[in-house]
Amino acid sequence: MFAGALSLRAYRLKREAGLFKGTLLSIVVSFFILIFLSFIINLAENYYYGQQPTDDSRQTTKEQKNNDVSGKDSDFLSFNRLFGIKTAYAATFSRLDYKASFFVNSSDKLSLEPGSEATYRVGFKNTGKADWYNNGTNFVSVYTYNPKYRKSSFRGNGWYKYNQPAKMKESKVAPGQLGYIEFKLKAPATEGSYTETFYLAAEDKAWIEGGQFNIPIIVKTKKAGNSTQPASQIINYQLPITNAAANFQALLMIKNTDKVQAKAGDIVDLRFGFKNTGKIDWDIRSILVPDEELKDDGTSIFYTPTWTSGHQPMANGVTATKPGEIGYVDFKIKAPEAAGIYSAKFKLIANYNQTVEGGEVDIPVYVTDETAGSDQSGRVQNVLNMSEPAMEIGLSYMETSNEAVELTSDQAYQLIDKNNNFLASFSAYESARITYNFSSKIFSVQNARLALQITGELRFKGINENTVFTILSMSRLTSDGINDNKYRGEIILRYADTTQRLWTINRLPMEHYLWGIAETSNISPIEYIKSIIVASRTYALYHYLNPYKYNGYFTMKATTADQLYRGYNSELRRSRVKQAAEETRGQVITYSSDIVVTPYFGHSDGKTRGWSSVFGGKDKAWLVPVSAPYDAGLSMFGHGVGMSANDAYGHAKDDLWGYVKILKYYYSGIEVSRVY
Repeated sequence: MFAGALSLRAYRLKREAGLFKGTLLSIVVSFFILIFLSFIINLAENYYYGQQPTDDSRQTTKEQKNNDVSGKDSDFLSFNRLFGIKTAYAATFSRLDYKASFFVNSSDKLSLEPGSEATYRVGFKNTGKADWYNNGTNFVSVYTYNPKYRKSSFRGNGWYKYNQPAKMKESKVAPGQLGYIEFKLKAPATEGSYTETFYLAAEDKAWIEGGQFNIPIIVKTKKAGNSTQPASQIINYQLPITNAAANFQALLMIKNTDKVQAKAGDIVDLRFGFKNTGKIDWDIRSILVPDEELKDDGTSIFYTPTWTSGHQPMANGVTATKPGEIGYVDFKIKAPEAAGIYSAKFKLIANYNQTVEGGEVDIPVYVTDETAGSDQSGRVQNVLNMSEPAMEIGLSYMETSNEAVELTSDQAYQLIDKNNNFLASFSAYESARITYNFSSKIFSVQNARLALQITGELRFKGINENTVFTILSMSRLTSDGINDNKYRGEIILRYADTTQRLWTINRLPMEHYLWGIAETSNISPIEYIKSIIVASRTYALYHYLNPYKYNGYFTMKATTADQLYRGYNSELRRSRVKQAAEETRGQVITYSSDIVVTPYFGHSDGKTRGWSSVFGGKDKAWLVPVSAPYDAGLSMFGHGVGMSANDAYGHAKDDLWGYVKILKYYYSGIEVSRVY
């Protein structure tokens, strides 16, 4: 009986094992059938989406089978679905929800010198259902195309990947909004005609329908006089503006001001109301700055970061403006840094690219700086023997108590007051955070080990002479994304009563200041660079000896309101600027042994201007109009008084003029004298 029980048990175990194996086999077979069905569904889905045409061309058979974007040239299916069900990161939108419509580009074609670089911008309207993001799983960017993922011969500095120039600039672009892509193109050494093709894409999701664009590029060495600085350029935005007769007309009915009065750098709100007197709805309203009012870099002098782009203050399409209705445009402008009378000109554009007749606006802008007084003669008499001065350059300012300055240094440094009294010491790379109470006028200086309350003025000074400070809270980005927040010398925090601003000021010797001047490129002719440096030194010394422009709170600003100064990083990038400063140490422009004011500017229209015709008052004998042959055919860029940088560049490069000859040409009757 015991043996029989064992036999029965063995039979049952064997039978159960067989059933288990059969069940397991069924599960495995079902699993693989499910995978196979998923494969077929997914393959069909990929093929279906791949069949969708773009605005410019249909995809090839290979591309029809793979509309996913991952940066890898694969013909296999996407795995955005698992078992025919969308995975979490792909669940919100399908590929057909990603669509775009071309809106604006830098130029219809580019002309570059071999080895030169240009910044190209392109803007698309999101015409699909999916939001666009510049981060996350399906971030929007552009890839090289035709063939896709190729290595471009025009890869410039700062590309995201070798086959992926850049991500979208905006963090999010909702349907109906505009998104912009910006990247650099560097011309190869071989001259010729090229066409570069790119495609807008949602990463690991889709090539965005309507997102293909071509850039015709001519690479050719330019003749003398045809360019300003051949080393680099930034191409202006250009919209293909059209006007369909009486369809698009407007009448300016409302404006919040007839003129703007502001301090340098102030932000001003503008509002205009236009009546639609035409025959077509304005589905999209935008405001543009006319091309002739833009700077060489494609931006307006009134630009603020709130603008849609450097030449477009605003664009919206929330509600249509029907004929007979009033459509409002609201935007901000920033008053230029230099005092003077300006004209802010804008024009109304409807439905992307339709210029609206009667939609022009011209608002006078009166800008005052922080000047308490002004010198009318433009000269300082008989100052020919002096010590090298220390310049104080206004870098940035705060206006509220919730802002802060944070800094550190590459070497040990100290905190002292205005009278050189010791307040605290810091080791190399130890940071300090400073806030200011605008009501009590008290500084708070804090870090991990100290907390100080101080009144008056703060000065951070290195123990050694070659100390370089980094202002961690400052953002002065270059086009390459480098933050120019490093400065030699001392950092001063000083309150200006007249403007109620707390200024961050860089104090350093004159020659060290000139090392950080960014008014010219490093590859310009050395004699041209010397002419810029001597003019810069003279301008700076003149304002040092006439400390009226900013009420004595500092000598000059670090912007083009005075001279573009970008500090230690610029010194590293522009070693020839430092060389030019060292080879002309202490040299300035004098007229009848007097140090004089020496303005200079970008380029003229073929002739410079006299002082009074631009700035008013009495003419200055050394600033008289002269011809500028290398500016012929160009428009005026700058005030036009003194030395034209472009014309001087041409004389140095092609005519081989020395810097003294260049300076004597633009500043009549002067001498170049060493004063220290």
